[in-house]
Amino acid sequence: MADQKISELTELTTPADGDFIPIVDVAVGGNKKISRENLAGWHFLATPLTSTSWDGDTKGTGDRATVDLSAVFGVPAGVKAVMMTIQTQADAENDYIRFGPNSTYNHALTCRTAVAGQIAHAFGIVPCDSNGDIYCYPSATIAGVQVYIWGYWL
Repeated sequence: MADQKISELTELTTPADGDFIPIVDVAVGGNKKISRENLAGWHFLATPLTSTSWDGDTKGTGDRATVDLSAVFGVPAGVKAVMMTIQTQADAENDYIRFGPNSTYNHALTCRTAVAGQIAHAFGIVPCDSNGDIYCYPSATIAGVQVYIWGYWL
């Protein structure tokens, strides 16, 4: 490879996960490499992560708790956020299930049934707690709860 200025290089417009970017590590005073995927932090999945605990199960007020994403879905421990889809079929109008980083801020993503018995969907990004887990808050008994994890941020 001949010496070239960065401005003279051909632009790569669709980097792959395995592509690397040179980076100066000021902490050790040396050059290193980082993958595009790790630099961006987001890991998008072609096939969602699923769990047998969240594949159409009924969740109620007794299920208000922290969900250990690494144990239940196989998400790496310590992630900062997850991108997820929720599907439910609540028995009553305005019943909902919410997810967030903890019991205080559990409203980052809400799936609410507008009409009793109707299937409801929600999609969004949910911030995690310091362990990489999220909190689940069902308002009542919610049937058919399905959760799919489509990506995560390290």
